[in-house]
Amino acid sequence: MTREPAFSLKRILPRLVPTLKHGMGQLLMQSIAMALPLLLLPVLTRYMPPEEYGRLALYTLVLSLMIPLMLAGAEHLLTYSYFKRDEAGKRRLIVSSFALAGALSLTIVLLAAVFMPFLQAQLELGPTVILSMGVVAGLTCIFTLAQVVAFMERSLALQSVFITGRVVLAYVLGVSLLALGIMDWRAMVAGQFFAAVVLAAVGLIYLQRKGLLGWHGSLRDVVEIPRVGGLMALFSLSGILVALVDRLMINHFIGAHGVGIYAVPAALMTGVMLLILAMTRAVSPQAIKIMSEGGDVALRRKVIYIYSAFWGIAVLAFGVAAVVGQPALRLLTDGAYHEASVLIVPLAVAMLFNTCFVWNATLLMFERRGGVLVVIALLGALTDAALGSVLIPAYGLVGAGWANAGAYALMAILGFGALLIYVQLPWRMTLTEARRIMLGLMLVRGVR
Repeated sequence: MTREPAFSLKRILPRLVPTLKHGMGQLLMQSIAMALPLLLLPVLTRYMPPEEYGRLALYTLVLSLMIPLMLAGAEHLLTYSYFKRDEAGKRRLIVSSFALAGALSLTIVLLAAVFMPFLQAQLELGPTVILSMGVVAGLTCIFTLAQVVAFMERSLALQSVFITGRVVLAYVLGVSLLALGIMDWRAMVAGQFFAAVVLAAVGLIYLQRKGLLGWHGSLRDVVEIPRVGGLMALFSLSGILVALVDRLMINHFIGAHGVGIYAVPAALMTGVMLLILAMTRAVSPQAIKIMSEGGDVALRRKVIYIYSAFWGIAVLAFGVAAVVGQPALRLLTDGAYHEASVLIVPLAVAMLFNTCFVWNATLLMFERRGGVLVVIALLGALTDAALGSVLIPAYGLVGAGWANAGAYALMAILGFGALLIYVQLPWRMTLTEARRIMLGLMLVRGVR
């Protein structure tokens, strides 16, 4: 009787194949959510000059920074422990997460009110817009946790509501107000507020029907959230911090006009990255189960191999994006934004390395190495600031793009090193990852 090899596909495919339908649904929803903002670029760039588009970009980044800060890692803890808790345990965790997010939301709004002059000077946004961020972020926390539950339960219908509904509601209202001349760029802020209110209500109804709402939280869970998920929350914050530092450096040296020009190709390349990451989610629910079980090293490594296949797609996708990005940008945007075409190649390289880093971070998360990720991301932000302070005054927006690429390249290399130390990758996986990083570095060298 022959013994089945530890890496036999027969052992793992039956556990992963049932998730393919769910994964394809995920890919479709993410594609729709990303396609709508890109398809509306002609409208947005027609009715918003680069300066206003730059303010919207800064608003969006700061809002993205506030959401993980308010969640404090609750979504990561819920994802990690979902299959380990009974219904009562899940309910206590969600109620405790709401309490913690509410307290942090109130604290952030109060701090924003106290430091309003400083924030207005740095962001060039009005006080009403700045304070609205705290409210929108708090509402977003509600449906984010509901979205995690829907994801783990493989509820495609609810996920479609949260993923695509947020974009559709925000953009339909925002663009309508903008095109009708009722509001300026703040119409998009109004759209995001409206979407957050509607989806928070949907999220509460969904959690109530699942029996996951109640009045009794747990002090232990309140402490557990930042203790277990806090490092991943800090990682999320520091990851967004790299992009925020990038935009603030441009705002400092060039102004809001430069931020607006830069934001358009950045949105295109980020869309490519998110599409690739959406594909990796095709096996995520089952992979989370496998990775969280521990013990079976062969299965854990097989999951790594399956995810690894997506990087061939990543290299191809960003290569194509670098080629067709310039004509696509000219087609989708108003003439005032056409100068941004020179940023396509450096930002394609930057997002390729960023995709590589996010993949490394996903594996490190399961080894509870959030502290390492925080250090890597903070080093990336510091590198972006250092390179930007030299390259932006010398080369303008192109310098900002290459500074961003340099920061993400460093993060990808450091993330790969962390995998070698903490995850104990098979030697074939090690060589494959090394080839990808070298390919990215060669691409940087080749396009200069």
